Formats: sequence, structure tokens, C-alpha cells
Amino acid sequence: MQSGSEFLDASQVAGVLGMPLAVILRLIASGELPAVRFGDRWQVRSELLPDLRQAMTWQQLSLGIGFLGLDELSEIVLTKAARRFGLDPVATPSGEALLEHVETGACSVVAMAGCLPSGTEDALFAQIRRIAPDLPVAMVADASFGSTCARFLLKGGPITVVEQPLYYHHAENLLSHFGFERQPLV
Repeated sequence: MQSGSEFLDASQVAGVLGMPLAVILRLIASGELPAVRFGDRWQVRSELLPDLRQAMTWQQLSLGIGFLGLDELSEIVLTKAARRFGLDPVATPSGEALLEHVETGACSVVAMAGCLPSGTEDALFAQIRRIAPDLPVAMVADASFGSTCARFLLKGGPITVVEQPLYYHHAENLLSHFGFERQPLV
């Protein structure tokens, strides 16, 4: 590495390139954007950004949203919203399958139920944060689950708690909040 290189963290790179943070994290996970890990954050050399800006466009990126444990209606609503934002919905049958998608960069955002079997949420959330500290996570839960969701908010990283029932405009607001942009209707 060259001495004197300026390093930017993933969120700074997203800001400079005008791309969602989730896209930058996916590029890092796939190896398309070389990065070095300092502590729990990815750092990118600033001189790589002009080449990346020229090489990548939003349409070239395949993005996914991973679901785990959501009720059928929430999955339908999030799937519809995800497609409107250019994301590929990835329903996962287990926490292990979700983690595999996160690790390979197939998920740019995760939506998981706040009512997984006891203790599962904490362990799964910790693993997601270990793999991708900046990956956006949405906890979908009913109002009675508020205290558990509050624990997740204290654990850091981009996380939002969405109350059930999940309506389409809530799903769109959630994806906008995480930095995704609606794609034009074709």
C-alpha cells in the first residue's frame, strides 16, 4: 500500500459516489471494490473511487433483500416494494441461509421478524453485525415486542424497527430510509 493514501469508510464512499451504503457494502463483499478492514469497519483508498464511479451504474448492480421469519403478508408487501426499488427478494428458510446470503453479498438489506425463537434474534443479529457491521437491518414486530426491538437499536449499525401490520408505504419508506431509490416504472 502506498503511504499517504487517504482512506474512507464505507458510508463516506457511499456519500462521495452518491450510491446507497448497501451497494458499497455489496461491492466490498464481492471483491469488486478492494477494501481493508480496520477494526469493525471497511476502509477504501480514495484514489480507487474515480475508476469505480466510471465503471459502475445502478442498473449493473444486482441487489437483494433477505427475509427471515416474516409473516406471509409482510413478505408479499416487502417483495412488491423491493422490486419497485430494484432489489431482488431472497426469502430464506433459516438463519444459516440468511447468513450465507449476507456473507456472499447477495443481501444488501435484511428484514427479519422480531419474534424468532427465543434467543435466536440476538445470536443471529450478532453474526450479521460481525459479517457486515454496516448492513441495514429491519426488525418487523408487533407493538408488544417493543422491549426486544429496543435491545437491537442499542447494538449499533443501521437498524429500523417496523411495526406490524406492514403496509406498502411503510415498506417503501423503510427502503428509502436505508438509501435505496425507487426505480422508474417500465
